[in-house]
Amino acid sequence: RLCQRIKLQLGRPVFNYASEGVIGMREVGLYNFLTDFALRRPTIDSRGGAGSEAVDIDSVSRWTADALGPVNLTVDLGEPKEAWCIRVVFPSTIPAKGFQLAVANSTDPLLTWAPDESYTVTDVYPANFQSDVYTLRRINARYVRLVLLSTTHPTYAVRMFKVYGGTNYALNQSALAQNSWDHNPSKTLDGNHSSFWLAEPFATASRLQVDLQEEYFIAGGI
Repeated sequence: RLCQRIKLQLGRPVFNYASEGVIGMREVGLYNFLTDFALRRPTIDSRGGAGSEAVDIDSVSRWTADALGPVNLTVDLGEPKEAWCIRVVFPSTIPAKGFQLAVANSTDPLLTWAPDESYTVTDVYPANFQSDVYTLRRINARYVRLVLLSTTHPTYAVRMFKVYGGTNYALNQSALAQNSWDHNPSKTLDGNHSSFWLAEPFATASRLQVDLQEEYFIAGGI
């Protein structure tokens, strides 16, 4: 459906500020899934094989490796990219149980692959049983790595390895909030993850409305 305003209903505070339970928010982002920085990019695994099946356009193809030990699957985005989500799709019958996500950076166009010691782990999944895993994580990186650590099956397999980026449609738009206490609700749309908005103390519910200024199609693609 076409939509110009997004309303977020907030409730049940789980964090404390000045010893009081409060409702608050740092940032609201609204993106689509059309920009995949990993699509058809060079990919390699730590066994020396190519991982192109994980980054192609075919959702049925898969990259595989035996599970005799940990295996890395790394994609080179070509240059540092601002991304907001990493998606890993395993075959439904053989999801990896333990895995990590890591990133590295380089602006050297002559560098083929970053050395292992330059990677920083961003997310750890010690007991996963999901076949389609979305990791909402803001990164600025050229290399994105999937580190497969354990599985209940004799092989690892990945159908899709995606790194989503693109426009934040909510950035610097208008915001209205119910029961505000501290900081303007516009702080949730300023792109600064250090700023925030808080509802009034003791509030058990609040509401934040974002005006996108024009209509967007809101459905499976956004």
